[in-house]
Amino acid sequence: MKRLISMFSLASMLVILVAPSALAAPAFIIPIDTVIYEPPGSQTVLADVETPPELIGATCLGFAAAENQSSVHPNNNIIIETGDSVAILEDVEGAPNKVTDATGAITLGPRVKLTLDMGDDGVFSGGLVVVIDVNCTPPTTLPPPAPEIGIVKTADVEFYVNLTGEFTIDVTNTGPVPLHDVHVTDAYAVAIDPGSDCPAVIGDLAVGETSTYSCTIAGLDGASEYDNVAIAIGTGPLGTEVTATDNAQIFPIKGTTLTTQAPPTTEAPVTTQAPGTTSAPDETLPVTGINGDQMEGFGVAGIILVMGGIVMLSGAALVGQRRAGG
Repeated sequence: MKRLISMFSLASMLVILVAPSALAAPAFIIPIDTVIYEPPGSQTVLADVETPPELIGATCLGFAAAENQSSVHPNNNIIIETGDSVAILEDVEGAPNKVTDATGAITLGPRVKLTLDMGDDGVFSGGLVVVIDVNCTPPTTLPPPAPEIGIVKTADVEFYVNLTGEFTIDVTNTGPVPLHDVHVTDAYAVAIDPGSDCPAVIGDLAVGETSTYSCTIAGLDGASEYDNVAIAIGTGPLGTEVTATDNAQIFPIKGTTLTTQAPPTTEAPVTTQAPGTTSAPDETLPVTGINGDQMEGFGVAGIILVMGGIVMLSGAALVGQRRAGG
């Protein structure tokens, strides 16, 4: 361990997080070139740094070591906080060149914070190295947070007019890590309208950030329902690509129908009479020999009179037949 510590110049305080060798990750060093004078029991943040993505979720032990540190400042503690883990390096300046083990293992989250809990004399003089040691267990059961993305596509007007559909698209980083190279594809929109602006390049989205834009699809046929899908694509810090899809339906304006013309109908032939002639059906009454013109001249009363005469004649003839028969 003396060889490890001697690798670093301790003219000022350095906080070093050493990645586990099994993960082949580089160490990262944070110099804190300061001396702190604060009341006993006060707390001061010494470092707040990002954890390398490949270490997030790893479980590790840690220690603190001092070299060429002759001054003594009793009960100066360093609190390690990361993710849901907390460990304490107790009394790190309690003796010259002291080595202090952490009170327990930590599981690394996205960031690591080191806080000084000031000791009895109110002085912290630095010259310290904090090491997250090679005893880390790779994050096989606790992987780094996965990126996530979401998309909502809505039709601004459900029933489209002027052969154009109008939409609003919302793309959101719904995950715990930033996204880059965020873009939207909409193959169906482009197939209908090559100039459609529904595909879009968004760029970077911070955690929880939403990008909203409007777009159109022209060249619709005015009679068909359309149901097409937009795809949001983004890439996480470790190069993981994530996607999400959403669809929107649009319909032709209410009342629009496709009609088919009915075949022509067949009508009865029409007889055309010569000019100046009058064609009328044969209205001759077979019993009386009275035609229609005569009936029209008689009027209703004449018809009744004629019919009455017919009845009387029929009655007389019947009487005559009875007398002749004896």
